Amino acid sequence: MNNESGFTYPTTLIIILLLFFSLSYATNGYLSEKRHVTEQQHLLLLESLLQISVVDFIHFWNETPQEITKVFSYEHGTVTLRIENEEELVYVTLVAQLDSGHRRAARFYYNESTNELEEYWEVS
Repeated sequence: MNNESGFTYPTTLIIILLLFFSLSYATNGYLSEKRHVTEQQHLLLLESLLQISVVDFIHFWNETPQEITKVFSYEHGTVTLRIENEEELVYVTLVAQLDSGHRRAARFYYNESTNELEEYWEVS
């Protein structure tokens, strides 16, 4: 007679299920971290586009201070500026958009007489 008590098959199934669940858990953690890193990369790119465009605006405004809307194109996206002239302060709205479609906006006041930023704030 054969010894068919059934110990090996259920043990193998339990070990395989434990390995499958641990692999699923690790994969889910990896994908979550990957999404987080990708989102951080987009935020850093948008932040750098906004910072570069502020400097470009200052150079542009000192040369030709008359346009109401200006678009700066960069390697990873574009920044659209909407300029409102209010006496000696200039109110500027920036909208940065990556090639992937992610957007971020910022606003600031620029003092023409001192050539300095008065206030700067970002709007998501």
